[in-house]
Amino acid sequence: MKLDHVSPTRAIEEDEARSLLLGQTIGLVVGNPLLLAAMNLLEFFRGKVIWAVTTEKEALQEAAIQAPDLVIITDELEQGYGPSLIKELKNTAANTHTLIFLAKETAAVVEECLEAGAEGICFNSNVSEGDGDFVKALRAIAKHGVYYPEQVRKKAGYVGANPFAMVLPNDITEREKEVLVGLTEGLSNKELAESMFLSVETIKSHLKSLTQKLGVKDRTGAAIFGVKAGVSRS
Repeated sequence: MKLDHVSPTRAIEEDEARSLLLGQTIGLVVGNPLLLAAMNLLEFFRGKVIWAVTTEKEALQEAAIQAPDLVIITDELEQGYGPSLIKELKNTAANTHTLIFLAKETAAVVEECLEAGAEGICFNSNVSEGDGDFVKALRAIAKHGVYYPEQVRKKAGYVGANPFAMVLPNDITEREKEVLVGLTEGLSNKELAESMFLSVETIKSHLKSLTQKLGVKDRTGAAIFGVKAGVSRS
C-alpha cells in the first residue's frame, strides 16, 4: 500500500502505533486532500489529530494556536513546501517534533529536511514496501530521538566515503563520539546509559559537552551533525 494511496498502514502494526501515540497530539499536513482525509480516519490516529490541513500557511496558523506534539508532513503540499514548513515550525513551535514523508527522494531534499531540523525522514517508496519505517520513526521520536534510515543517509551521501562530510572537532572524546553515534540511531538517554554502562546523569553531562563542542542547541542538532559527519559503529 503506497503512501499516496492511503498512508503507511501496511508498514506498521496498529497496536504498536496506538501505544506509541498514546497521549500525543498530532497535526497532519498532507498536500493530497484525499490522502489527508484517509489518514485522518485511521484508527490509531483517532482522537489524537487536532488539526489536518493541506498547505504550509494553514499549518503555521494552526500551530500558532495549538502546537501538537508531532506534525506529520509530506514534502509536496497544495501550497508551500514540507522542508520549509519544518524550518518555520522549529521557530514557532520549538517543542513540536516533525516527521516527513518524501515523494522526491533526492539528496537535495534530504539535505533540506536535515537543515530544517526534521526528527524523522522517510521515503514513500520504503513505506510502501512495508518495511516498518513509520513505526520505527514513531519509536525513535517518542524517545525524543531521530530517525534517518540507511536508505535516506545513502541517498544524501552520508554512508561511506564522502569528501564533503562534516568533520568532528578535535576535542571530541571517544565517549562523546559514542554518545553521538547513539543519537544518530535514535537512542534515548536511558538506552545510551544502558549500552555504555553509565548513569543517565553521566550521559546528560556528555550530551551537554557534545552540543557545546558541535555548536548545536540540542540532541536533534547533534544527531544531524553526526549523520553529516558519517559517524557509525563500524
